[in-house]
Amino acid sequence: TASWVIWRPPPEQTAELLAELPVRQLDDLMPQLLPFYVALVCTHLQAKRIASLLRQTYPSYIAAVLRNLPLKLQSSVLGHLPATRRAATLLLLNFNENEVGSRMSPRVVALAEDADIESARDVVRKSESLAQSDRLFVVDRQRHLVGYVSHLELTRARKNDDFRKLINLSDEA
Repeated sequence: TASWVIWRPPPEQTAELLAELPVRQLDDLMPQLLPFYVALVCTHLQAKRIASLLRQTYPSYIAAVLRNLPLKLQSSVLGHLPATRRAATLLLLNFNENEVGSRMSPRVVALAEDADIESARDVVRKSESLAQSDRLFVVDRQRHLVGYVSHLELTRARKNDDFRKLINLSDEA
């Protein structure tokens, strides 16, 4: 695979390759590389280029790479990330590397418990952060967790079904 070809040469050579290739060609490749190796490579690149290489990856991946960079470079890369990616990455960097919080997804989509089927489906369609989730959290008006709805249940539901009947209250379902 392409990640194996990039992994083999010394980080300096990989940095030269990554500096020349169009970023769009690297969007699918970057998440396949181990974060500590990407960090080694990134020490040979400018902060702006590093941010452009990481821009399409998940904040947890960005944080894993940044944890292995010198603090000055880490700070500079953060400055070049889009505001939402920067905020999510900073949130993850505040956790100790061995804590579950350092690997969580900071972008959680929650549905209102009084939603209808169509509005819930609209939220799913408009959300880009649900790719790695099979459940949608359901909250009350005070944003307290009420339960969850699975993507499958929401997909199978008819337009006129009662959304509240889809809500699972425990993890035993």
